[in-house]
Amino acid sequence: MSNSKIIALAAVATLIFIVMLALSSEDSLSLTVQVVPNPLAQIVVATNSGSKPITIQNITVNERKECTSNKMLRDLSVMFGGGIFPVKLGVGDSTRIAAGCTVVRVLIESDQGSETYSFKER
Repeated sequence: MSNSKIIALAAVATLIFIVMLALSSEDSLSLTVQVVPNPLAQIVVATNSGSKPITIQNITVNERKECTSNKMLRDLSVMFGGGIFPVKLGVGDSTRIAAGCTVVRVLIESDQGSETYSFKER
């Protein structure tokens, strides 16, 4: 195979890879996820930044149920405007969940798929 054919194949393969990445990012959830420090817990805030409603079925912190499952954390979540799932979020709406662990990763499961959001340790 000549060098020009190898270069052409590499260029086509690179283009296909870029298109696949672009298409896969369109499948991601249209959510903005933030971690807000609070004296009692860290509060994970998920806001629908897309163009259509989304139903959040569950939020898991650090792949550990105990980060959000005790009674005090559930009560804090409700007090801050969230914690009850499933919850339907219109465009611009938010839900919150209190975490007793340092938030490193947040898995959000929804009617439009799942996505993990990562944060630097605070």
